[in-house]
Amino acid sequence: MKFAVKQFSMLTATVLLFAISACKKDDGTGNNNTGAEILPGIGLRDVKIGDTAQKAFDVFGSTPDSYFEVNGEYTHSLIYFSKGLIIFLEPTGSDVLDLNTRIKTINLSGPYTGKTEEGIGIGSTRADVNVAFGQPNITDATSDTYLIKGINFAYDAAENVESIEILKI
Repeated sequence: MKFAVKQFSMLTATVLLFAISACKKDDGTGNNNTGAEILPGIGLRDVKIGDTAQKAFDVFGSTPDSYFEVNGEYTHSLIYFSKGLIIFLEPTGSDVLDLNTRIKTINLSGPYTGKTEEGIGIGSTRADVNVAFGQPNITDATSDTYLIKGINFAYDAAENVESIEILKI
């Protein structure tokens, strides 16, 4: 009889945990996080624009930083090739990475598999993007930018999403 009670409790706990994780969750921005990995204008589910480089290290692991310099301003980036992820940090006055520097933009490419709430990700068609997001603010032969939504899609020659840039809105 004790075994049946334990089994029932574990089953109840599992069902309860599943129900809680399936519920919409407020991500602190006023937007509901419905489980989408890519959050236009916000970032990713676990790392957002405005978070620190340390937060990216905590979630994705440490990686050597890369940087470029223009007129004394250094823009550092954290490159995770195996994840299809590049995180650009706000410009600083130093060539030394400061883990308190804030994330400015997030770029995604293959093999990244996350999607937006609308189901758009790497490999989606341009037509699917336009149906999901509507008319872009800026468009050309190789990209669509949705400034108000905070996202840019770049396309390959077959008009499939090759990369996604999440922009701060």
